[in-house]
Amino acid sequence: MKLQDITPLLSYTFSSEKELLDTIKEIGHNFTLNRREIGKYTQDEKYVSAYACFYLLTNIPKLKAALEKINLFKNELSSYEIIDIGMGPGTFSMALFDLDPHLDVVGIDSSFPMIKQAKKFIHYFYPTGQFKALHISELAQIKKKSKPRLGIFGHSANEMDDERVIDYCHQLELDRVIFIEPGTKDFFEKMIRLRTRLLENFNILYPCLSNLNCPIAKDDWCHQYLKVSHEVDVERISQLLHKDRRNLPIIIHDYAKKNNVQKEQAVRLIRVQPRTKFSFEWVGCCSFEKKNKILEMQIMTRRYKKSKIKELQKTLAGDLVFFKAEQNLPDGKIRGELIEF
Repeated sequence: MKLQDITPLLSYTFSSEKELLDTIKEIGHNFTLNRREIGKYTQDEKYVSAYACFYLLTNIPKLKAALEKINLFKNELSSYEIIDIGMGPGTFSMALFDLDPHLDVVGIDSSFPMIKQAKKFIHYFYPTGQFKALHISELAQIKKKSKPRLGIFGHSANEMDDERVIDYCHQLELDRVIFIEPGTKDFFEKMIRLRTRLLENFNILYPCLSNLNCPIAKDDWCHQYLKVSHEVDVERISQLLHKDRRNLPIIIHDYAKKNNVQKEQAVRLIRVQPRTKFSFEWVGCCSFEKKNKILEMQIMTRRYKKSKIKELQKTLAGDLVFFKAEQNLPDGKIRGELIEF
């Protein structure tokens, strides 16, 4: 979606590009350095509009890329009643309707200016979608339907305390819940706490390969990477702000009432190191002997054709590979080969 597409629908009209950029910079500053002021942008139409011009437009492509990571395909979305929890100006609701304009989506938020902006965008761009925008005080209006209920936290759980997140999962009677959140160490620590609570009622489908304890060391964190693209005018704004919104660290978690089917020799990549002259050096997590374990892998390139090496160079943290161990190395790494399935 282009910046010029949403500009006529903004709740606030910027007098100049400079005013827009300065407002986006202020929002970004509060996100990273002044968290006490983070709520300010949700209650003022100027900040809501600036947020939409940058964060909405650059976050919309994340949903499709994130769903591809967890193997939830767009033709499956219509089997769910979807609730966008903390929808903001409609970012992930719009991304959902981009995938299927006939979906059944309810968006909830605590900010009336955000709700107003979301309604304007979605009713204009997706008139065939079944969309309802509600304030969090109106949750009783969401009646359970025959479809299973999918909840999506899109850059919203990071702005809630743990209890609020868990309460939404229970109160909304979710059958499945997906988190698409900032790929930071702070949020990973929060996600680990939430993971423990969620596993009381759900099974984890992504990124973990089992419900067993997370093996990540306390001074480390697990996140994924997405590569996305933007329209020319959106990329221009990103460059003026000196922000890379194409290569995105992110934390994606997927929980459901259904069981997680185990796959032998599966490894979820945590870290993809730059390729050496002779090998790929990857760090992953695997489920082995009733434990989740960290695995440092070395895959020698000499056994692969150039076309396969080129394909493997596109591998990102969060991808699933199948690995056959062959040799324990003195530095603790395990040399092996990738198995084709």
